[in-house]
Amino acid sequence: MARILLDLSHNERYTQIPSGIFDFDFTFEFLYPGMHFAHLNQYDLIIIGEILPAENEIDHLFLKTEIDMLEKYIREGGKLFLSTSSGGDFEYKKEDADIEDYGSIRALKHITGIKRYWWGELFHPSKALHYKSPENLVLSHFPSHPIFQGINQVMLADTTFLEPSKVHVPKALLTTSIGTKFRYYVDDSEERVDRVPIITTHQFGRGICLVIGSTLFMSRNEQFGSSVMDNSKLFFNIINWLCFNGPY
Repeated sequence: MARILLDLSHNERYTQIPSGIFDFDFTFEFLYPGMHFAHLNQYDLIIIGEILPAENEIDHLFLKTEIDMLEKYIREGGKLFLSTSSGGDFEYKKEDADIEDYGSIRALKHITGIKRYWWGELFHPSKALHYKSPENLVLSHFPSHPIFQGINQVMLADTTFLEPSKVHVPKALLTTSIGTKFRYYVDDSEERVDRVPIITTHQFGRGICLVIGSTLFMSRNEQFGSSVMDNSKLFFNIINWLCFNGPY
């Protein structure tokens, strides 16, 4: 039996697990707004789904004590699944160095191995590699890894790419197809981005963190969510692997 904590206390947009994907081997509990991390060693996995970054230090997302607790949990064998979207993230700077808060998921970069979540959206102009709209990426070529077992096609919408840390280097499990482009929201410019990471794993101590640049695929959204293609299978495989994983 896997016990999973879905974090809702840090401005997450992902708040519901679709029904019909997980059996009785998985139980989900929720950390609601106003609550803080505690007793994390009770859980096999923590899910942090699409955090919206804070705009100032008053709207902080993480207390330093929370980051310390999360770091201890994973270092001792815990698992973290973090998803984001085209909303990306930004460099968060505190005016007061004495304030122990962090307004960005970049504060977890030593755990995730990701130093930036780009603000913009991936798209592919080829009709063979998108569904209805260029922003709905269709992926059908996967490396040999348990999270891709039994999967033929997935659709990832509202997706960004991940910039790995050069210090805490993650492993790229899935990258963009050749010819993929990225639209930067800051100036609406576009750039070709071949083979950039969209799913990574990072071993931290005895634990593992998996990061994906899309969240809609595991949602209840009828157009882009878990009912589309093999999206539910990918979601299940990720959770199952993290909870009962084999070799890293």
